[in-house]
Amino acid sequence: MMRAVASLLLALALAHGAWAETGSNMPFQGRIKATLSGFTDDHPGSLPKRNKPYETIPDFALPDPARATVVIYSHGTSNSQEEENCSAPGNDVPPSLRALTRDGVYIWYLCSRVALRTPPQQPERYVLWRMEEVADAIEMFLAAGVRPERLFLAGHSAGGWTSLMMARDWMGRLGGIIAYAPAFAGTRADARERPEWRGEARPRMVRRMLEARRMRALVFAYEADEFNRPQELRFLTDAYPDGVRMIRYHCDDEHDHASHVWDCRLDLSTEEVRRFVLGDSQRL
Repeated sequence: MMRAVASLLLALALAHGAWAETGSNMPFQGRIKATLSGFTDDHPGSLPKRNKPYETIPDFALPDPARATVVIYSHGTSNSQEEENCSAPGNDVPPSLRALTRDGVYIWYLCSRVALRTPPQQPERYVLWRMEEVADAIEMFLAAGVRPERLFLAGHSAGGWTSLMMARDWMGRLGGIIAYAPAFAGTRADARERPEWRGEARPRMVRRMLEARRMRALVFAYEADEFNRPQELRFLTDAYPDGVRMIRYHCDDEHDHASHVWDCRLDLSTEEVRRFVLGDSQRL
């Protein structure tokens, strides 16, 4: 189904007669079928995110795809059995990431429509479905002419975990991945009620994630996060010591998982994100 949506999106853009070839500086214009997703509203003429469908499918534009830097952002998942409220405060684009728009970076907010009855023995299914959504977005921007080294993934919680999972098959066509408090399979406390989630499903997903031949990622891990503390994400830096940089700090004993939005060290995280995406050479 996700692939069909991507095919429809490509066909609609072609019908507009403004499809950019890879490496071209021609403007890209298309029509977006996933009407709950889109560019944040920092760029005139681009599509802001919203939590209810548009009455008509709006246009969106990328003026110079070959020179554009794009970040695809995936929010967290509150309940894998229900469609997410993409306008919930905790699902906002982190301010440390949104600050990049001041440098001309485009941020594509991917509002996931994945919702399913997750069998207890297969909790990873919703992440696999979200990976299909992210893959569709990657393909869309690459086909539009965005250069791979200028295309990034970012996400929080399940969105961050999903983004990291993409490294196995997509790292060669991405500039990098930013993960804020990446999480899957519930909190540590949930393990008492659903031991198979963290005890079986999470290790399966970790093994799959580590099948990536290489990974370039910036990971924010919070000391009091009820999902994953830094030590529970250390497998990333152990496996990819030259590719994964982990930033660890503590903001709030009760709400550290939400430190991506309510960031007590915003100046630090903003600079780390900016350096990771733009580099010392300022690619824009």
